[in-house]
Amino acid sequence: MRCALSACERFILLRTNPKEMRDYNILLYHCGLYEQALKFLKLYQDMKSSSAQNPSTDPVRNPEEDAVKKLIVRLNLIAMEEGWTRPWYVRNYLGNNSEPCLGS
Repeated sequence: MRCALSACERFILLRTNPKEMRDYNILLYHCGLYEQALKFLKLYQDMKSSSAQNPSTDPVRNPEEDAVKKLIVRLNLIAMEEGWTRPWYVRNYLGNNSEPCLGS
C-alpha cells in the first residue's frame, strides 16, 4: 500500500491529470487516513472545477464523480462519528517498512 501511495504522489507531482489526485484520495481512505482523504478530495474538486475541461455532472454519465461525492459524504459521517483517529491496525500497517518500494 505504501508503494501505491508513493506512485500516486509522483503522478500528482507531474500534474498530468487531476484524476491522479482522486485515486490518491481513495487510497488514503482505504488506509484509514480519513482526514487527509477528505482534505485532498476537496482539493481535487477545486482542481477539477478550475480546469478547462468540465465533465458532465450527470451521475449516470459519470459514475466516478458520483462515487467521489458519496465518498465525501461518507468521510464527513466518519468525522462526526469517530473523529479523525486512525485505528491501531492502520498505524501498524503503514509504519511497517519491511515492504520495499521499487524506485525509492
